[in-house]
Amino acid sequence: MQWKNSATHYGCISKFLHWTLAACVIFMLALGLELSSFEGDGKKLALQIHKSLGIVVLALAVFFIAWRFYTKSPRLPSSMSRLAKAGAYANCATLYALMIGMPVTGWAMNSAFGKPVIFLGLVALPDLVEKNLRTALLLKDTHSFIGFAMIGLVGLHIAAALYHHLVLKDQIMKRLL
Repeated sequence: MQWKNSATHYGCISKFLHWTLAACVIFMLALGLELSSFEGDGKKLALQIHKSLGIVVLALAVFFIAWRFYTKSPRLPSSMSRLAKAGAYANCATLYALMIGMPVTGWAMNSAFGKPVIFLGLVALPDLVEKNLRTALLLKDTHSFIGFAMIGLVGLHIAAALYHHLVLKDQIMKRLL
């Protein structure tokens, strides 16, 4: 079992971070879309889970970015065009940025609404901004926009992975399995 990435494969830490973040992000996006359908205590619980998992995503994304600087990713196949490589890098970089931006805007939005973010129901996190309704509404719109952008980019990421695996039959997806 290799911990660090090699020139051809991802190491176990990168694989763990990738698949954990993938599961968390997909769950968070689905939960975020359904939050308005919850009521009463169910809504409070769903919001608590959403906020806490958002903080987990933020921490894991920051660690994953740092890890990528520590151990470089495997090279993309030489058979890929420069445009396809640029698209792959842009998609991944944008997903990293959104995995930071999404929880930060959610946390700041809650601060601006005057609602604390309590991680796992135990630890109240400090407010990121002062209470301000105008700021809160702007952050709410930004948080929603990032969510929809992330849905599109995650879909594109999955489609590209499946295209490489099922159509091109190259090693792109196998490097993460």
